[in-house]
Amino acid sequence: MSLDTKKPSEHQIQKAFIKLVDLHLKRYPMLNILFAVPNAAKRSYALAAMLKAEGLRSGCPDIMFPYNNGKYNGLALEFKSALGKPTENQILFMKQLESYGWKCLLVNDSELAWNQVLDYIKHEQVIKL
Repeated sequence: MSLDTKKPSEHQIQKAFIKLVDLHLKRYPMLNILFAVPNAAKRSYALAAMLKAEGLRSGCPDIMFPYNNGKYNGLALEFKSALGKPTENQILFMKQLESYGWKCLLVNDSELAWNQVLDYIKHEQVIKL
């Protein structure tokens, strides 16, 4: 398979998404509270134990946006590659967030993810008018 037909990894998709977010920070200053949760990184057992002791939770979505848009309390994005599937812990975590008024999405494309964030933000702006 040639490199130009290779599907992007979850990391590549999320990295491209963050570039889009960073490009729009001035126009949408609420994006300053959007952050990544470093759950997926490979790490030593000692570091994993330390992060778990500090509160790292299995299943937490990749991106958290704790911004109330008038309809939802926040937005959570779980990034997957084209062939990736969420774990049981990720599904349960997102269901719990949804029960607390969060919008949770699985995304496998950086531009789709950005458009979802933009729609989420614009919902709040429509309500304020």
